[in-house]
Amino acid sequence: MLIKKRALFICGSLPYPVVSGGRKRELQLLTELGSSYDIHLLCITRDVNKDTANLSHLDNLISGATILSAVPEAECRLSKYSMTENLFKRFHTNNVLFWLKNNLKNFDLVHIERGIIMPTSLLGLCSSIIFSEQNIESEIVNQVIDSESLCKADITIFKDYLKKLQKHENLAWNSASKVLTITKKDAEQISGRISDPSKVVTIPPKFDNKKINTIPKIIYGKIIKLMYLGNFNYHPNKHAAINIIREIIPLLEEKGIRFEFRIVGNGANILRDLIDKDNVLVIDYVENIDEYWNWGNILVAPIYFGSGLKIKIQEALENRMPIITTFLGSSGFEHYIDKYIFVRESPLEIANLIEYFLKHPELYLEITKKLATENLVWNVPRVN
Repeated sequence: MLIKKRALFICGSLPYPVVSGGRKRELQLLTELGSSYDIHLLCITRDVNKDTANLSHLDNLISGATILSAVPEAECRLSKYSMTENLFKRFHTNNVLFWLKNNLKNFDLVHIERGIIMPTSLLGLCSSIIFSEQNIESEIVNQVIDSESLCKADITIFKDYLKKLQKHENLAWNSASKVLTITKKDAEQISGRISDPSKVVTIPPKFDNKKINTIPKIIYGKIIKLMYLGNFNYHPNKHAAINIIREIIPLLEEKGIRFEFRIVGNGANILRDLIDKDNVLVIDYVENIDEYWNWGNILVAPIYFGSGLKIKIQEALENRMPIITTFLGSSGFEHYIDKYIFVRESPLEIANLIEYFLKHPELYLEITKKLATENLVWNVPRVN
């Protein structure tokens, strides 16, 4: 019998329940690594009791788990440290560092998930380290941010954070045996920042086709149902939602378009003061997003900065919903552009396309009929 090598999978919250794109991606990576490795999960969390209670849902993916407390959010927010230093502070408690020093040597591979920065002194304790593609966040700092849609204080803080994060990423990526990405664009960016580009591996996510052959979506009663979802504590998602509220919704109203809009996700409460309309609902964290996927006609995702593949785009396709997004938002899904994903850059172009679909519901139905029966596939390489 072939004995699997041992892998340590480090994350900042348990990948269950799947309430975000990040957690969905973590589950996919656990499944992928599990084909070649015996996985021990190290979860550094702010909710030990909740994550411990949910551990049994991962029994088929991992061989064991250790759950340790992270520094409470309130303590990090009240500290004098910068955002980057708070990442160290959050995950590098004495208990975590003690556990890592005593256990890293027992693993053949260590996978480090998004947002967790390993102390330099520990990088040499394991010969094979993989860093998640989501640690490419510092690339955002090189992209243009619309200063009118995101307050200047937010931009200054975020750019400062990303510039400081970049030097830690460069060190980590150069120390790693592999760096995982989910789009070719991210792979190119990382390859330009490390000494050995051959370490970069692109692993696109796997589609879930459980909703194939469902009833196609229809525009009823000359009213179109639009939605956007995300974690709005994350600046690119917050920026997109503000763009919807300040730019796209006023254009739809000027055109006399009958519409309803749902903006859904963790942290959405911060957007409520920006809009007060009966046909626009801002809904904070929900356990089950399915009712909104079933409700809507189109995902509207005006994403203008950020990195990686947008899991919300993948989820919309899986839920058989057409998408209007930007070129950046469509990154990684090029084979579905102009089929189910429609790229429009400006708020006016987005509003015009929404109007077009409302005026031509038969064309919208033609698209959703094809999407309802599409077997969504990617050629996914293995991680060895």
